[in-house]
Amino acid sequence: VAGVVRGFAIAALGYAAAFAGFLPLIPEYVPDHLRGRLSALIGFVVSLAVLAGVFLGSQLVTFPVLMLALPAVIGVLTSLILAGVIRKVDRPLDASWPSFGIGELLGSYRLRTGGDRDFAWNLVSRLLIGVAYVGVQTFAVFFLTDTAGLTTAAAAGEYARITAISTPVSIVCFLLSGYLSDRLGRRKAFVIVGAMLIAGALVIASITQSLNGFLVAWLVLTVGQAIYLTVDIAIAAALVPDD
Repeated sequence: VAGVVRGFAIAALGYAAAFAGFLPLIPEYVPDHLRGRLSALIGFVVSLAVLAGVFLGSQLVTFPVLMLALPAVIGVLTSLILAGVIRKVDRPLDASWPSFGIGELLGSYRLRTGGDRDFAWNLVSRLLIGVAYVGVQTFAVFFLTDTAGLTTAAAAGEYARITAISTPVSIVCFLLSGYLSDRLGRRKAFVIVGAMLIAGALVIASITQSLNGFLVAWLVLTVGQAIYLTVDIAIAAALVPDD
């Protein structure tokens, strides 16, 4: 168990580091009126990646090393390709490094006035939505094995089936919400609708006792997440402070 925890922590650190360098490219390169659609395309690719990952996991469940190593290799290769394409984006470093420690790290996220405050609240809302989504994902394993009584292998197959059903829904919602948000010039309404759908999905998941009921909860969660994340990325790109 300790080895799994350490491995997951390292993988999460690498994932966060990669996205920390990727997401700032949106305000650097993409004008505001196209950010909704670009965010939708990001969600589209992420949905395909999740579908591919679940499919590989269900097929390689008896080969855990290959199941975990193959996505890692693909992730490293694609990150290297992206880094090569945008190699001219990085600004030259100053001659002297600024002081950095726990205090500076925590201070950089403090609530301030103006746009920084708006951006900080955007981070808080995204954190809460992420907790809700990951909570349902974690609960899915418990539900399939404990409430539904499936074996580990059968649960992996059922999870793959649920993902295969929800992924096309996610793709449509990502693309449609991004397009409508850009055309209407509205962001907050989409965020509110997405958050309400996610809350509804949590309620359904907490009271259902059947696989079909859990599928409904998952589909509602998928729609809400797609609507929220598409516009949320565009809002974050508009609010991010220059420093």
